[in-house]
Amino acid sequence: MGTDFAYEDLRPEKLEDHTYNVIKKEKFENQDCSVIEALPATDEEKKTSSYSKRTLWVTTDTLVTLKVDFYDRSMKLLKTQTAYDMKTIKGKMMRANKTLMTHHQNNHNTLMGLLERKIDENIDDSVFTERAVVSFK
Repeated sequence: MGTDFAYEDLRPEKLEDHTYNVIKKEKFENQDCSVIEALPATDEEKKTSSYSKRTLWVTTDTLVTLKVDFYDRSMKLLKTQTAYDMKTIKGKMMRANKTLMTHHQNNHNTLMGLLERKIDENIDDSVFTERAVVSFK
């Protein structure tokens, strides 16, 4: 998409395709978090994923993911995604209005921000083209 985000980073999480282990508890951005290691669990996910593992910092109270470290197939840190400007969007559901993806191996960053968020609406596939992303339309 012409950014440091891959389609894989933006797709919905299929819980059954991964195994999850809490490896420690720590603070991140002054919030109590569970640090969770996510590994591909199915043969298909192991084959198709760009990542050997992910490490997620998830708040213990609201269950919001604040940070994700992505590791390449050689187990080297590839990218870090960090969530900013958290907003309540529906009930107790919170999401970031800004997300920074830092690509460590390319020494590059992409900041993704939202101008507007609509919940439970269909989105035309043309929104997810490189042209649409680059033109900000």
